Amino acid sequence: MDFFSLLKLKGFPVNEAKKVLASIPTEGNIAQWQEEKKWDIFKHHLKTNRHYRSLIKGKYEKWEDLPIMNKDILRIESNKYKYDYARKLYVRNTSGSTGKPFTYGLDYLSHTLTWLIIENRYGTLGLSLDDYQARLFGTPISWKERTIEKLKDKLANRYRFDILDLSDKALEKWLNTFRKNKFKYVYGYSFPIVSFANFLKSKNIVLKDICPSLKTVIVTAEMCSPEDEKIISETFGVNIANEYGASEIGIIGFGNSNNWKVSDELLYVEIVDDNDNPVPDGVVGRVICTPLFNKGTPFIRYEVGDLASVIKTKNGKLITNLVGRQEELAILPSGRKAPGDTVFYYVFKEFSNYFNEIQEYRAIQKKRDTFEIQMVTDIKPGEKEINFLKRTTENYLEKGLNIKIKMVDTIERTRLGKFRRFISEV
Repeated sequence: MDFFSLLKLKGFPVNEAKKVLASIPTEGNIAQWQEEKKWDIFKHHLKTNRHYRSLIKGKYEKWEDLPIMNKDILRIESNKYKYDYARKLYVRNTSGSTGKPFTYGLDYLSHTLTWLIIENRYGTLGLSLDDYQARLFGTPISWKERTIEKLKDKLANRYRFDILDLSDKALEKWLNTFRKNKFKYVYGYSFPIVSFANFLKSKNIVLKDICPSLKTVIVTAEMCSPEDEKIISETFGVNIANEYGASEIGIIGFGNSNNWKVSDELLYVEIVDDNDNPVPDGVVGRVICTPLFNKGTPFIRYEVGDLASVIKTKNGKLITNLVGRQEELAILPSGRKAPGDTVFYYVFKEFSNYFNEIQEYRAIQKKRDTFEIQMVTDIKPGEKEINFLKRTTENYLEKGLNIKIKMVDTIERTRLGKFRRFISEV
């Protein structure tokens, strides 16, 4: 069964979404269409969402008069307010690089449109969502979540690699897996992909030589510099594409470093300065996105938390510079290497199910065997909760670590509200 047939079975309006996408103008006409759509979706949320309505004060004669939203503002909406507009929502959650859990809703049509855009972009690479994927993503440790992910991988025709162990021994196993499988493409975080590329380089191996079916690599989530792209392309023996997005917004841009095609079909993207004023083409500023179809959470002029520059062309907008995050490596006493940010994302995802009071967190590796975990909470965790957190951390890393828990009032962050969830001082 193909991917979109599975979406239909889950209740997503695939046929309707295809008609909507086909009706969207292209090239020179899309700017005027976006102008109308952004006001339509704003008026929808203004009418149907009480919390959003309470934020709109005074007159709004032009688009720039509307307030810029962020997770902190919308978190109140998701926790305390109900929609006046009855609809079925696809509810998800993320902490992103802010370290704060955030629950949000996407309506089924907009979520389906996101998948159609992804398929469109993959099509430019000669790929389909049904092609066999080597997926370099994290894997939950809890039996329930791991089982769910395995089922999803099976249905989506993908093989998931364990990226929480990046030791040479583990990467040798990856190499053997590529020898035995006819993967069409690699998809995953840039950090483990670059780690694997460096491993291949040390072995003087080109991955396509041992996996001839491989056509391309798609990196996502973290920054992938032109230097990273070069070593990936050389050691994998295929072209590389870069996917830039946010889980709550979808695909923002797709292409290569300094040349991402913006998803103008689904998003209105703005770049503003520190005073919320639009910046000229090519000037770096804060990325502000408005999904044009989502009738779930009111992401109207929503600040993603990245810095970028955009230029306008006759075929739409291009992101020409992107400033995001890069992940650090945790090196353990055993010699095992693990992507620190990803590890602690899963640690706190599991811990939050046990102790749902976490506002923010950060992990700092002081020595190879010593980690300091900083937390901001309204209610201080007890000994039972602390022991659970320590056990969970060891489960994802390794046994015998010295784990110190430190309660703090705040965690230092950038002017965009981001911070590094993991820092290595080793």
